This record gives sequence, structure tokens and C-alpha cells, in this order.
Amino acid sequence: MSAKVILHQQAEKDLKKLPKNVFKATWRALELLEENPLAGLPLRGELEGKRKYRIGDWRIIYQFSAKEKVVLVFKIESRGQVYKK
Repeated sequence: MSAKVILHQQAEKDLKKLPKNVFKATWRALELLEENPLAGLPLRGELEGKRKYRIGDWRIIYQFSAKEKVVLVFKIESRGQVYKK
């Protein structure tokens, strides 16, 4: 299953602030999510309906729409920051 990855405005800002090595790994992860949008794990609680994809200590928070075949990325932050409001 293939999907189009769309970055929310906040995710674009997050991506630009990443350290170079994390940026490269994140870019590869986004390419992987295009090919396998369900690769991440489902979230619970306030983030129910969204998924997380882990890159070391960093997380990509996204939502997948199977109907539209779109991966909408909301946040890309360190684990310590991504779950804070």
C-alpha cells in the first residue's frame, strides 16, 4: 500500500530544526511511511487515532487516512517533548 506524505506546518518547522543525522534518518522514515503507512504504532489517550513512528529517541506523530491514502505528519520531536501539549 502506498500513500502520500503531507507535512503539517508544525512538522515542517520541526524537520528544519532537527540535527543533521536525525534529519537524514527522519527523511528515510518518511519515505518508509509512504510505502507502509501502518509501520508506526497506534497511540492512546488524547492522541488516539494517531500513530507514532520511532527513530531512536525521536518520534514522528502522524495520522493515516486509508480512504485518501494520505499520511499527515503533525510533529517530529524528541520523545521527551513530543507528548507535551
